[in-house]
Amino acid sequence: MDAIVMLASSRYIKFGDCKTQGEAVEKMAGGTGNIERFAEKDPFPDFKQRFLYNKEVDDMIRNLKDELLVAFKLYSGREDTPGEAKSMSMAEYVELLAALGIDQEITERAVRLSFVRAKETTIDEADSRSKHKKLKFVEFLEVFSRVALAVHCAEKGVREGPSMQIDKGDFQDVLQRVFEEVATLARRSMKRSRTKSMFQMAAAAVAR
Repeated sequence: MDAIVMLASSRYIKFGDCKTQGEAVEKMAGGTGNIERFAEKDPFPDFKQRFLYNKEVDDMIRNLKDELLVAFKLYSGREDTPGEAKSMSMAEYVELLAALGIDQEITERAVRLSFVRAKETTIDEADSRSKHKKLKFVEFLEVFSRVALAVHCAEKGVREGPSMQIDKGDFQDVLQRVFEEVATLARRSMKRSRTKSMFQMAAAAVAR
């Protein structure tokens, strides 16, 4: 974004075509510069309404919410500042996908686009402590839903697009599978933690 502002300023303000950076960026984006035509837009701007806002998915998330929250906490917070609510960076998200093996099922491009498209718009990116680069829990649920769609498309051999026909039941089967894989990872981690705690308690008892 900084590069676009600099280019717009250099091209339009320097030669007197625009008076402000806002005008220059707007002109470059949709006017004579028209960089908008090179941008790849989300094929499903109504993704949540189209795929997630229904009883089946709501029940699915409710049933696995505790485990999904554990997985989110396990792979978040590394880039948070003191006192900041837990959030997941791109690096932590990619690490979680690798732990699940899902990164082998879809392209790196699909991995990153899912993250970007699941992120809610931040009003002031310059004054947000990088919040525009990290996911809250609700966005974590959406990013894995988008990952499930990418897995579904990869399995069907089709390219994501607004005109593609997606069977609701088939997609929800893949979504259930992806959420279950995340939940299973969380359960294993919790089991290891309990085992470690038992060993620590036993060691402390022996030491006494």
